[in-house]
Amino acid sequence: MKPIYWIILVVAVVISGAYVGWDYLAGGGTPSPDKLASLALSAGDSKERIQAVTAMTAIKKKDVVMPHLQRVVKESKDPEVVVIALHGMTAFYDYQTIPLYIDALNNPEKRVRQAAFDDLILQYGGELPDNLDYDPDDSAEARAGVARRLLEIFNDKPSLPALFSMGSTWIE
Repeated sequence: MKPIYWIILVVAVVISGAYVGWDYLAGGGTPSPDKLASLALSAGDSKERIQAVTAMTAIKKKDVVMPHLQRVVKESKDPEVVVIALHGMTAFYDYQTIPLYIDALNNPEKRVRQAAFDDLILQYGGELPDNLDYDPDDSAEARAGVARRLLEIFNDKPSLPALFSMGSTWIE
């Protein structure tokens, strides 16, 4: 091999090593779920909030990310952020999060209500229990009635199907 190729190879290896080393030493990489949740809740720009919550949904460890996604659903005032967090929680099929979806059925924003309904349908295996009929366009009173009944069902059967406690759908 010609000496110029050796020089190019050595320079490429040194640059790659420096980049990886800098990234490691400078603490690069994905921020913690707590930091991402804080960004999702308080970043000034909607795009930053959406990026933060989207990054949270990419974390595949339920016990690490679920409390932070729940916090975002409870505290966020940005409908798009809430929708992304709801969908992110659905990936884990955690039965104990159903009350958050039920609460979201009464959200003032239709897209949040629709996301909560869609995700509840997934959680309940395709249809709501007791043949309940929910429409995100219904009146606030009708939506509240369905939500109240769903919460009663949830509270009456807190250990409902073991299907919901199977854990993450992610392969770990």
